[in-house]
Amino acid sequence: MSIEKIQVQIKSSEMNGEQRLKTQGTPEDFITNCPENSVRVILAQILIDKGLEELRIDQPLGSAGKGAKGIFGTKRAREIMERIVHTPEFHVIFIAHDISDIPLAPKDFANLKLEKFKSTKLIEEFQILQLKKHVEKLEDLFPYSSDNAQMNRFTREEEKKLNEFIASGVHILTDEEIKAIIEVIVDANARPEDLIDERIRHRTLSANEVADLDPYGVRK
Repeated sequence: MSIEKIQVQIKSSEMNGEQRLKTQGTPEDFITNCPENSVRVILAQILIDKGLEELRIDQPLGSAGKGAKGIFGTKRAREIMERIVHTPEFHVIFIAHDISDIPLAPKDFANLKLEKFKSTKLIEEFQILQLKKHVEKLEDLFPYSSDNAQMNRFTREEEKKLNEFIASGVHILTDEEIKAIIEVIVDANARPEDLIDERIRHRTLSANEVADLDPYGVRK
C-alpha cells in the first residue's frame, strides 16, 4: 500500500472519530450523567487536560437534573476512566464529596494503597468535607420554615457540629485541593500511553513499519 493511501485512511479515520465524538451521545459513547461539580466531572476534565481527547463533557442525556453534565467517550476512554473510578481511593473521595447521605465508614479506608491517603489528617478532612456537603444539602432541601420544625432542628444540629469542627481548627478541603488529590489518583492509575489520543496512537508507525513503506530509504 502506498504512503498516499495510508495518509488518506488516517485522515478518514480522524474525521470519523471526530464526528463520533461530536454527536449528542449514542449508547456507544455515553458514559454517565452527574452533577456539574461531581468528582466524576473533575476526573473527566483532568483526563482531557492530560491529553485524553477521546473524552468530552457535554449536555446530559434524558431528563437529568438541573446543572447536570454528561460525560461521553470511546470504549477505550470509558475503560481508562472506570479503572480510576473503581480504585478504593476514588471511592473515598466520591463518597465524601458527592454522597453526603452515606457516612464514611472504616471499611471505606481499609484497602487504600496510596501513601497520601493513609494520613489520619486527610481521612479526618474527608469526613469533615462530607459533613459540610451534608449540611449544604439539608439547607437546600429544607430552607428555614416554621413548617419544617423537625428538619430545621436536625439541620441546626448538623450545622453546630460542623462549626465546632471548624472552630477547632480542622481544615476543610477546597475545590483546588480536591482536584489535586484526584490528579494523584490519576497519576497512580493511568499509564502514559493511556493519555495519548487513540487516533494519534494509530497514526504512530513503528520503525519496522516505516522501513516496510520505504525499504530503500529514498524518502530520507
